[in-house]
Amino acid sequence: MLPGFLRCHDFHLYHPGVSPGRGASYEEAARVCFDKRYQEPPIRFAIERGPIRSSAWVAWNQADSRLRRAWRNGEEFTEHAAYGVALAVLETVYGIVAVGGTESKTGADFYVARRDAARTDAEDWLRLEVAGMGPGDYRALQTRLRKRVRQLRDGRSNLPGLVCVVGFECQVTLIEDVVLP
Repeated sequence: MLPGFLRCHDFHLYHPGVSPGRGASYEEAARVCFDKRYQEPPIRFAIERGPIRSSAWVAWNQADSRLRRAWRNGEEFTEHAAYGVALAVLETVYGIVAVGGTESKTGADFYVARRDAARTDAEDWLRLEVAGMGPGDYRALQTRLRKRVRQLRDGRSNLPGLVCVVGFECQVTLIEDVVLP
């Protein structure tokens, strides 16, 4: 059964491949990103993974003026917020956690694995590519998803993967499983 809320905080406690500092930056960026787009928490995000559709609530502590000043670049806070939302969706809804960052040219941002899988065996890992989109409708989100799927397929790795695209304006997270030939 789906939990009611995504866990968009304390990423380092749930994702062994996310350091406390990195996790804090994802949480900060998400707080600013949500504050810029929505009046108050919580909000509901649709989640689509192939034909399976669900949704979850997102709550956050609103950003103070210092945090808003630190995260003024909209592209930057959208990207980092997308990392946070994607990791929260995968962990909370699917039991998938980040086990580490990827090397250059892999076409992805993270290595992930099922929470109950052996995290030291790279054969159990998947690559995860994440993208965030501020303004834009559902169609634009689908276009971004297709582009990122191509990027993952073209990456220097034989591991299958996931692509997760977070649409902040349309409040949708699209996930696609990518199996290599």
